[in-house]
Amino acid sequence: MRDYAENMRMMKECRKYIEIHLYDEIKPEDLAAHFNYSYASFRRIFREIGGYTVYEYIRLRRIQNAAKYLRHGGDLVTAAKISCFKTNAGFYKAFLDIYGVIPSEFMHTRGKNLMHEPKIVQKPSFYVVGYVLPGELGMGHEERAAYWIAQEFPDVSPREYARIGGGLEMVGVWDERKESPVYIIGPSVKKVRYVPALMDQVFVPGGAFAAFPIAESENNTMLWENAKVTWFFAYNQWMPDSDYVVDETRIPYEYYLDGSNVIYVPIEPKIKP
Repeated sequence: MRDYAENMRMMKECRKYIEIHLYDEIKPEDLAAHFNYSYASFRRIFREIGGYTVYEYIRLRRIQNAAKYLRHGGDLVTAAKISCFKTNAGFYKAFLDIYGVIPSEFMHTRGKNLMHEPKIVQKPSFYVVGYVLPGELGMGHEERAAYWIAQEFPDVSPREYARIGGGLEMVGVWDERKESPVYIIGPSVKKVRYVPALMDQVFVPGGAFAAFPIAESENNTMLWENAKVTWFFAYNQWMPDSDYVVDETRIPYEYYLDGSNVIYVPIEPKIKP
């Protein structure tokens, strides 16, 4: 019998497989056979780990791709085709269920109506001591959003984790110091006292940030999508019309704590005094 870590790894591979074949005919029983599960076990584990049935997940990913197309200025006819619904009514209903607005409204605002104006805040410098998740070169902000979701974490004991000395929050930040970027997620600390062997540390400089709240989410899959929308809004919609630009000398980060999820983007005035 596979343990939880192995099931997590296999479901991650399964989602990658679904992504490659997203617009093919995919049946749960074929996925179960492909990944060497019984049909009953596969259906149960896929839903327990991801929160959706296979068909629900495929529908969600197709709708998310349609929404991404609309965010980048696409048209409704093509978006409906991307979603693979046989009727426009089906597409509109599914889109409304996920985003709370119909596709035409989402198209005109590119998702902006789902967002809130950020607060401009001053944040102190800190360190993140966390798990290291490898990324890939060339990933955009949307691809980097909530990168920890559905990833396989290194096995760090509770005792080792406690020695870090941080709080309950989880802070995610991309570290560009290596040849390929890595995502580090863990608690924040003012001073690094201990770093477990399977973790790393990264320094986050303080200063002025635009704080963008991520919309509340019923599960991690929706949190992942809401984080993508928030990153897009921050960089492509709010920033160009604001009095600020991104401060490239500092790094943005994601903050997670009991549903209070926020993206912090380092900023500086467009016209410096």
